[in-house]
Amino acid sequence: MIDEILVTREKFGNQRIIFNHDILVYHHDYIDELCREIKLKVPGLTWKCHARFDTINTNILEKMHDAGCNEIFLGIETATPRMQKLINKQLDLAQFEDTLTTLRDLNYRFSLSFIVGFPKKNPPISKRYSL
Repeated sequence: MIDEILVTREKFGNQRIIFNHDILVYHHDYIDELCREIKLKVPGLTWKCHARFDTINTNILEKMHDAGCNEIFLGIETATPRMQKLINKQLDLAQFEDTLTTLRDLNYRFSLSFIVGFPKKNPPISKRYSL
């Protein structure tokens, strides 16, 4: 991935990129290595990524920020325990406020994704996908 960043930087002069993958941060060893390589081989790069709320923590956010990440898009889906249970999302909502505080303290820009209007029960598959 670093080689691709370097090629696009050389060819187009990119100083900012977006990693548009919701599980980029899922494997912390991978993101640790990516951050080290960005700092070493692509200094001055700023970047944005998408992440699942349950894959980040203060440590990983600090490493990413140190490597130039300054914006993150987080999928929350719903912020109520009842709806979390209903959609089987199982996020630790108690962690939500701490994560937002960390993002603010590190001067991240961030966007949160919520789904509004979940049905109380899922419709039958045949109805859900019928044309």
